[in-house]
Amino acid sequence: MDDSQPQRQLRQIDALVERLRTVRADVAAMAPRPLAAGALAAFEAEHQVVLPEAYCQLLATLGDGPVAPRLVYGRALTLAACLDDPVFRSFHGQLATPFRYAGERPIALAWDEAADDYVDLTPLDGTLCLGSGGCDEVRVLVVSGSERGRVWDFCPGADHELHPTGMDLLTWCIHWLTAKLREHGVTP
Repeated sequence: MDDSQPQRQLRQIDALVERLRTVRADVAAMAPRPLAAGALAAFEAEHQVVLPEAYCQLLATLGDGPVAPRLVYGRALTLAACLDDPVFRSFHGQLATPFRYAGERPIALAWDEAADDYVDLTPLDGTLCLGSGGCDEVRVLVVSGSERGRVWDFCPGADHELHPTGMDLLTWCIHWLTAKLREHGVTP
């Protein structure tokens, strides 16, 4: 059995989801969706990008559109829908184009007064949408660039539109699943 850090994290995520199923009927009703054979390879070929291994493992282990209680509808977007969120789509360019931002601090995007728009029209290049946080906020996974494999929050119109979570995908999943269990009075 592979006992690498990602495999331990995936087992922990699976266990946290199972715990959450015991306290949330909506989560209990969410059956894992198997990822269609060849879907990852087809997606990567179409978008000319290699997806982060942790994302691929998460989909293979927990299914397409895994439980993510901090997202609207309680699950991450499926692979087929990860570019379709309306907020995300308004600011996204290409997956293969590197995400241009890095760091540990929130980032305010420059505004062009004359154009009445952001200077950078595609600040979400190099990301895919994990899902909506509500109120025009989206959670994105960086798939190209120096922040590859890390999760960022994006909220257009905020003082600082881009917020690094400081976490890789699997750590982010563990963090939010643990927080959701604690909200229900369950010790993870």
